[in-house]
Parts: sequence; structure tokens; C-alpha cells
Amino acid sequence: MLKFLITLFPIFFLLSCQSNISQIKKSIEVEKLNQDRKRQIKTASIDFGLYPLENISLPENDLEIRYYRFGSGYIMPAYNDLIVRKSVLILRRIDSNWSVEIIRDIDEKKVRRISERPNFQQSDLENLYQKLNDENIANLTHNQDGEIYPDATLYAIETNINNDYDFTYSQVPNEAAEEEDSKQIAKLFNIVAKEFEASDFQALARLLE
Repeated sequence: MLKFLITLFPIFFLLSCQSNISQIKKSIEVEKLNQDRKRQIKTASIDFGLYPLENISLPENDLEIRYYRFGSGYIMPAYNDLIVRKSVLILRRIDSNWSVEIIRDIDEKKVRRISERPNFQQSDLENLYQKLNDENIANLTHNQDGEIYPDATLYAIETNINNDYDFTYSQVPNEAAEEEDSKQIAKLFNIVAKEFEASDFQALARLLE
């Protein structure tokens, strides 16, 4: 029996090493993808005329939250019967004053950019931020999937809260998903989509829609 166990030990050891190597490779691939996505968001922010949020130092109690939605080569979100190539929603609090801005690149023969600043009461935006806090906007769940879906659009969120930068994204966020990152991102997007009647920021709420 002892001889049999001694014979099996190298096999178990080898399988364990292979499993660890696979996990390490997976972690490296996910981290590389996450960094690629972060660079993509940084490039998009500059294209939108925004300063990269990661590089902004905010005074105490000020904050900024950005929602990004990018269309793919196959699927483009729509807003008011317009096809949107990419869009960003910016929620800011500066010196206790709230503001919101939405910038959209519209897909037409000649691409045009639409920028709007919805006029909301300060109390409405404060209530909105409370809803986002209820979904842990200050503690984003990071992507652990590492999968790429060519036909899917990209949802991403950047936050600079208490001068602490964070970033996460998903291609298929869904409120009914088992994955915590997918579920959280979908809920956070759907809150602002409903608040500002912005259909291009809508995520799935059920497994089948």
C-alpha cells in the first residue's frame, strides 16, 4: 500500500503544479485585459475632451463618477432613434454642488457629437448618489472573467471618490447574473438609465430579454 501511495504522489504533485500554472496564466491574462480596457477608457476620456479621471486629485468631499458605453462593430445602442457609437455620463460633486453631463458620439454618415447637461434639482442628484451608494458605487467589484465577446458592447465605470480612483467593466452586465461584477455593473447602469431616461445606458435586468 505504501509503495502504491509513493507511486501516486508524483502524479498528484504534477497535477497540482499544472493546476497552479493554469491559474497563474489565467490571472495574468485577466490582468492584461483589465489594463487594456483601462487604457481604452483613458483614450476615450481624452477623445471626449475629459481629463483622465485616474490622474485627477480631488479636494475632500468632491467626487466624480463616469459611465462609459461603447458599441461594437455589430451592435450599437440607441437613444431617441439615434445610433450611438459611444457615450459617457459624468456625475460630479464639486463644493457640495452636483452636476451631470452626457456626451454621445452619434453614428451617422458624418459622425456628430451631442453634449447635454440635464437640469436636475440638487436634492434629486443627492438622492441618485444615495441609490448608487446602496449598490456600493464606492466599492466596485472587479472583472474576473477575462472573456472577450466580439458581438457585445462594453460597459465601464470609473470613480474618483474620496480621492480614491477605481475602475471596472463588463461586456454583458445583467442584474440576474451570478457573477457579482456583472450584477453590480448592471444595477449601477440601470439606475442612471432610468434617472436620466438614457436608453443607451440600459443593461439587462433579467436572464432573457
